[in-house]
Amino acid sequence: MAVFWLALFVTAQEPASTPLAAGSSSGLAVTGRIDNNAPRQVYTFEGSRGEVVRITLEVTNGDLDPTLALFEATGRALVVQDDSDDQRQMSVTVSLQRDMPHYLIVGRFGLNVGTTRGEYRLKLERVGVVSEQGSTLLYGVPVTGTISNAQPQIFYTFRANRGDVLTIEMQRTSGTLDPYLQVLDSNRFLLASNDDVPEGGSHNSRIDNFIAPETGVYIVVASRYGESAGDTVGNFILSVYEGQFSGIGASSVMPELVEPDQPVTGEITNNQPQRYYRFSAREDDVIDILMARTSGSLDAYLILQDMNGQTLFQDDDSGGGKNAAINGFRIPQNGSYIIIAQRFEGANGSTAGGYRLTLRNRGDAYAGVNIGIPRLLYGTTVPDAISNADPDSLYAFYGMRGEVVTITMTRTSGNLDPVLVLLDQAQQRLISDDDSGGSSNAAITRYTLPYTGVYYINARRYEGNRGTRNSEGTFNVVLVRVSPAPGGS
Repeated sequence: MAVFWLALFVTAQEPASTPLAAGSSSGLAVTGRIDNNAPRQVYTFEGSRGEVVRITLEVTNGDLDPTLALFEATGRALVVQDDSDDQRQMSVTVSLQRDMPHYLIVGRFGLNVGTTRGEYRLKLERVGVVSEQGSTLLYGVPVTGTISNAQPQIFYTFRANRGDVLTIEMQRTSGTLDPYLQVLDSNRFLLASNDDVPEGGSHNSRIDNFIAPETGVYIVVASRYGESAGDTVGNFILSVYEGQFSGIGASSVMPELVEPDQPVTGEITNNQPQRYYRFSAREDDVIDILMARTSGSLDAYLILQDMNGQTLFQDDDSGGGKNAAINGFRIPQNGSYIIIAQRFEGANGSTAGGYRLTLRNRGDAYAGVNIGIPRLLYGTTVPDAISNADPDSLYAFYGMRGEVVTITMTRTSGNLDPVLVLLDQAQQRLISDDDSGGSSNAAITRYTLPYTGVYYINARRYEGNRGTRNSEGTFNVVLVRVSPAPGGS
């Protein structure tokens, strides 16, 4: 019989095996059929040390006399069952011993030489974890343990994906135990620890919002305050559970990386109404962001933020239809930025569906602008002078369509009669002013920019036939944004 089951395991490793996902306590089920053409079916699943699984096999049609076997990838048999009190159903609960693939084989008595046939339903459930040292913890499945002077700490492991947001909690259930928790990476480097939860004066231990930095195995050390030198003892419950917005892109604490011209896809649902992305850019880079609906009723909405959470720009429908777009935004400084892809939260804020997000970097906002022309930022004051040798000055700034700006030129010395001219990107006149600010000042007040791109300011002196000609002196130019473009802040 041992030779027979060993041969069965060897054939189980053929590529024909089917991956099987194990559900929670509610279980996930698959169906299949055993007959002369298929006297056995093989399933594989990833198992973890200390994990307790329940396997249920039920004949749903035919005269099938079922058999059931479970093997580790090493070939070690954990379950071999070919008979039960109820010939049409068998169930077994087993504790897994190692972190490795496992093979689950459904067949009939006699296999190739058997004669029974029929359909079946197979269910694999993850029902718990044993509390032995070295066991693998599962999200949402608590384990119990005991801290004593003979065993002041117990090691567990769990698997996490990069970006998982977790809470690890150790609660005393008896004795004098003062719990102490540590989380280590696979190299045993300390990542987080806690003695007492911050609220309520409890002696329980909890690590909140632990973010898995990489996909892999992590170690939980359940211990007591003082560890080996401590003196408290007692029983505890240890749990690891996942936050509501866990995983890469689910929250601002672990946004998904997006690169220019490499679109990413996502989905907005009631359970996940926002997705977060991160990108890096240099000062004066000009970027475009498009969030285009690909399925469902989604009314796309985009928010651009800096890493401090300050909103820089937002948009609802600039991409056409229900698509969102931020076009021509100038990056204010070197660094990383956050894109929030979500749905419009207006009167119909329950839309949902898939989308494609595309980031484009056009490069330097001032490409093509003479390097000798000073660049102005909103809110800056620039001192300068006009003389017969240097009768005017030219400045450049980048603005967005719909922004309202005020530009002033104020004399600070001499007899200068200031004149201001605002030019477009081809250095053609848009608007000018001589004496709106008085004889010693010029002002272009509350002008709405007609396009997104580069503008020029020409600060000069009056050259007409009336008043003072060839005036000279010093002055200040001030560029102020009175109100942002629609969507800006």
